[in-house]
Amino acid sequence: MEGAIQDSGVNSLIKKLLQMCHQEQAPEVNLYKEFVGVTFDVMRYLVFGQAFGTAEQNDMTVVNWLGDYFIYVPMIRALPILKGRLANLVPPVRWGEMAKNSMSQLAMDAISRRRALLATANCDGDLDMVPNDILQLMIEATDPNSGEKLSDIDLASKSLIQLIAGSDSTGCALTWVMYGLLTHPECYRRLESEVLGAFQPIPSHNISPDPDVDLISHDDVKNRLPYLEAVIQEALRFYPPAATAVPRTVPPEGLTTGFYFIPGGYMLEAPIYTINHSPPAFERADEFTPERWLETADMNTLKQSTFTFLSGP
Repeated sequence: MEGAIQDSGVNSLIKKLLQMCHQEQAPEVNLYKEFVGVTFDVMRYLVFGQAFGTAEQNDMTVVNWLGDYFIYVPMIRALPILKGRLANLVPPVRWGEMAKNSMSQLAMDAISRRRALLATANCDGDLDMVPNDILQLMIEATDPNSGEKLSDIDLASKSLIQLIAGSDSTGCALTWVMYGLLTHPECYRRLESEVLGAFQPIPSHNISPDPDVDLISHDDVKNRLPYLEAVIQEALRFYPPAATAVPRTVPPEGLTTGFYFIPGGYMLEAPIYTINHSPPAFERADEFTPERWLETADMNTLKQSTFTFLSGP
């Protein structure tokens, strides 16, 4: 899995950034777009078995789709009346509809190509040519009760959920990790010291623009960079990629939680940011403090109190 992730996007981004560093006048870099682009490439490869090459081609089309889509979704949830004919009157809604349709078409095209490939593979008796990816797992899946398989519409819908959720959340998380480090120089310096202490530094004039030459793999860093792990955990707590959890509708009989009764039919959403900054759960909750993940005596409680991925107190 690590090799697929590196080959489908990470290596290309590293190469692109290194080439920028070798330019006489290095351009400004929007790391958010670069991160989302590479995570989209990785997820597209894992879901559809296809590499897109966002970093290599410097094509931010899909990144812009995601940006438009994530502006569109909360607007439609808050004001469903904007869907349909009124969409053309509100530019962000119109752009969001176009982005959604473009991504849906991307998924349907990938499914059509897979169907054609499967037909060829079955005809030739060579199933080795079929990628072992998420799409293939869903195509082969069978409902244990009905024996039915997913339709192409269902496959497209579920594929897009994987593609969008996996790329945007990861790209946002990487961006916030960088922001946390750059706005807290003491954390940056400590992490820099840890990395340089674990790996032999390479003189800047010897750094190759080819990422395959000096690539450090996940196996190389496992258990060797505890402060890096702490920085990532703290960034996920302090800057959660998603603002709210998946909404839930209160059952007709209502719900009692703590000291509160909530009538049936109401929609509830858990405020991830608020929970992650709760003083009862975290000491110095509003401070970016990676050290908390190294100094705690109860790591399980600390992780359970972090609601980023829908755990929590």
